[in-house]
Amino acid sequence: MRVSPSPGKHLPWLLLLLAAGLATRVPHALAAGSYENRITYFPTIASTRFVECAQEMSRGGVSSDAFSFASPLYIPFLAAFYALSLGNGAVFLVQGLTGVLSGFLVYAVAFRAGASRLFACLGALCFFFYAPAAFFELTLLPAGILAFLIALWAFLEQGAGGRWSSVLKGFLVGVIAGLRPPFILIGLVSLVRGVRKGRTVPFLAGLLVPLLCLSFWHLRQGGGFSPFASATGLNLVLGHSDGATGYGPPIVEYGLVESPGEDIHQAAARVAAEHGYTDPVAADRFWLKTAVSWILANPGREPELLLVKLGGAFGYLPFDVYFDLQRDVASDPSLRHLFVPRFLLVAFMALGAGSLLLHRGACRFLLAPVAVSLLSSVVFVHSERFWIPALPAALAVSAAGLTLFFRGFRHRWKTVFSVLLLVLLMLPGILRPTPETPLGLYLYNRAVKVFHMGNMPLSLLLFEEAAEVSPRGTHTSVYARVMAVQIARSLSMDERADAHALILREETAPR
Repeated sequence: MRVSPSPGKHLPWLLLLLAAGLATRVPHALAAGSYENRITYFPTIASTRFVECAQEMSRGGVSSDAFSFASPLYIPFLAAFYALSLGNGAVFLVQGLTGVLSGFLVYAVAFRAGASRLFACLGALCFFFYAPAAFFELTLLPAGILAFLIALWAFLEQGAGGRWSSVLKGFLVGVIAGLRPPFILIGLVSLVRGVRKGRTVPFLAGLLVPLLCLSFWHLRQGGGFSPFASATGLNLVLGHSDGATGYGPPIVEYGLVESPGEDIHQAAARVAAEHGYTDPVAADRFWLKTAVSWILANPGREPELLLVKLGGAFGYLPFDVYFDLQRDVASDPSLRHLFVPRFLLVAFMALGAGSLLLHRGACRFLLAPVAVSLLSSVVFVHSERFWIPALPAALAVSAAGLTLFFRGFRHRWKTVFSVLLLVLLMLPGILRPTPETPLGLYLYNRAVKVFHMGNMPLSLLLFEEAAEVSPRGTHTSVYARVMAVQIARSLSMDERADAHALILREETAPR
């Protein structure tokens, strides 16, 4: 770990980062708040479930289905704002602030890891000007907060610290795990490093506080005494099954299809109940058995799925099943000034991390969040929301590695191997490029958002457009028609509803 001999030397760089943070987040927030951009940012069905549970909790009730989600701790975070009558604007303000702070942490972690001030600043600027990172800070999803917390963990892990620092790191890892369970694995780094310093007990004490609180809350919800949702089996099926694409739902073959009134977890619970598995633990067992059975029966498909998921993780297009990030970045005025492309980030990280691994091992532990993010993508599915939380730590480590790369040309074999590793990691994105979201699915997702906004006429039009541009008989076409029938009936447009119902019968008739 390196400490600057003169803090004043950082001042110009920090001022530049402050200006970049404000220049990216303030215009973005103002443009995102305009009426024409509301559809882009309006809560998806997953976000809507978070809001419903949080509002219920803020009123003192039992937040139903709180542990159906992978991020149960995000619900009390939202509930605190709703209890104070602050609303979503305050949530977005706090999440935007964490985005600015994450950029500063990239700089600090990178410099401590051995990066020059120039490369530390470049890493932070890459984060600031990457559109999806800013985008998720203005959604009701925990990706932005997670990115900040993981970057903070990396910063604390670099420090010498004492007993209370170990308690804080343990508590932080517990909170991170409550927002995204796979990231509890970064606690292994803290645990191993703590053993050497005799800090194991303080770390575990801090870790248990949020995990025990979540477990008691889960028990109060009628679930098991566990800090995590019972959704491992479902997530595994989404990544390993006949209909798996490597990019999440739907899996039509198993009835795992979302609709405006039913998210993927509710669909999974319903299908499991139809097979006699009626409680969450039993449902998880059903889906876990389904996934494992499929993996054992189809070993030949696994290499292809692995390549697809690696193509997403190291791909050149941002992808999320709920948001068409590529279209939004290209067309939404709130995102146009955030110009750093994903392929540049992937190249920055691939070359920097590879160089760091070859040149020195002192800061390799900072790659733990990247490894967890990649493992999560490979085992389950790839999504930008699961990639972004590790992004600040990854950029910080890569900035240190790039500094070594450009200083270490005298180590020719290390330079050559760093470049070869860069090519190797960029290859999956070329062999299996990230798919563009079909236009029908894009329109369908927007129709769902407008439906939850309460604008029924516009929602009807979007569902109709989604049905028209989708291939006949696909889940998008069928579900869009179903919603068009329901909305048209609610608006007393019976002739229009009858027309859609007729087409729907033709589409779903046995062949």
